[in-house]
Amino acid sequence: MEHPQTNLEKELRHHKISKYFIVAKGSVYDKENEIKNLLKNFSFDKEETAYVGDMSYDIKVGKKVGVKTIAVCWGYENEKKLQRILIP
Repeated sequence: MEHPQTNLEKELRHHKISKYFIVAKGSVYDKENEIKNLLKNFSFDKEETAYVGDMSYDIKVGKKVGVKTIAVCWGYENEKKLQRILIP
């Protein structure tokens, strides 16, 4: 499932956290490929890169690519389900 770019930008502004992101991408279908492309195109270090998601799939993708993975539980899946993925 994708998160529309326009909604993402509004949310970042609303929560006053835009300044903490170099890149924030919504409307992405192939999340694994997008993260890999961002790492390559911006020369991001995996150790200094975080991926934020609200679904089990997001957490799995972040871990698979090898970036820090942050789960938020105000989205599509609840905290308990996300914890099972983060802390096996």
